[in-house]
Amino acid sequence: MTRPARTGIRADVRVRFPPELAEVIKPELPSLTEEIIAEVRRAIPEYARPMNGPYGRVLRMGVGQALAKMHLAGRDFPIVRANALSVSGWRPLFEQAASRADEVQHGLRAFIGAELDHLEAANVWPNNLPQGVIHADLFPDNVFFLGERLSGIIDFTFACNDMLAYDVAICLNAWCFESDYSFNVTKARAFLNAYSRERELSDAEQHALPLLARGAALRFLLTRLVDCLNVPPGALVRPKDPLEYVRKLRFQQSVASMRDYGVATSGLVA
Repeated sequence: MTRPARTGIRADVRVRFPPELAEVIKPELPSLTEEIIAEVRRAIPEYARPMNGPYGRVLRMGVGQALAKMHLAGRDFPIVRANALSVSGWRPLFEQAASRADEVQHGLRAFIGAELDHLEAANVWPNNLPQGVIHADLFPDNVFFLGERLSGIIDFTFACNDMLAYDVAICLNAWCFESDYSFNVTKARAFLNAYSRERELSDAEQHALPLLARGAALRFLLTRLVDCLNVPPGALVRPKDPLEYVRKLRFQQSVASMRDYGVATSGLVA
């Protein structure tokens, strides 16, 4: 079995398993995964609690606060690493997948192409917002909680230097949608207010946030699409659904201002 490295980072790295072993393990993975999840929930009951309702809002507030503190703590970090998966890296990803994109969803190639044309147009993507070290992949599976307290952030594989508000935009997409991909303004309000209590978003950042969220949605759509179309035979890893980010991108395309995220422009009041 060959497990592809995450798209865009160390793509030449391969971890190989004997095909015979892969064939034995693969049928057992679903039940094994269920057993691991059940054991974790038994050992740490908080992990069995739903992400919706008051508990989920507390978690998102913790994520917002932790992200802002990370941005502030990294202000003097001397090492610089450019974001290889920012707007200049999206067209090459699209070119890898364009010829087969409509195999995933009819019209997907044209949809992505039009969005790329928009975001690449002159003076569209911002370049004058506050920058610093960003996590760039702060999804729920990269955050640990003990009860209602955030206890750790992991997986800095994609950490780099970019606009701090872009990290916020990534989290809006990762943390503030329901399982049916409808946007939850209550979750967004809790996250944004918690972030701003530690580090206030400037007027320019607030104005740019809907556009940054569109770009963040496109970035994960593209990397998932490339991974989905390049799953090696016998792979044990199931690629994540790129169509999740088609739905999220469509929502972000409809956002006019911060009010669509449940907060007043410049106010960020719950």
